[in-house]
Amino acid sequence: KPPSDAHTHTLDRSYDTEKTATMQDATQANQLKRVIDEENMRLQVQTQLTNLTDKCWDKCMKDSSVTRMSTKEKACFSHCAHRFYDVHRLVKMRMYGMNDEDAEGMM
Repeated sequence: KPPSDAHTHTLDRSYDTEKTATMQDATQANQLKRVIDEENMRLQVQTQLTNLTDKCWDKCMKDSSVTRMSTKEKACFSHCAHRFYDVHRLVKMRMYGMNDEDAEGMM
């Protein structure tokens, strides 16, 4: 005996509910992935800033007991930071096969 219209309607509703739940799961998974990617990016930026600060501090700060940076130390720190940024950008460009405009968008 073929299924009744009521039975078919119930199966359709069950399928629609499953399909909706699957779509919601996929949406939540995508949102979670986006949040994780953003957090990873923040961590990378924080790590780079820490590396930059450590390297430039060690190179430029001769007397860490002084409460103010000298003009020479400020200039050294600025140049060091620019060089670090330029090298970091160049590495990313080579790593991802990008041009200057693409790399600017990633920084």
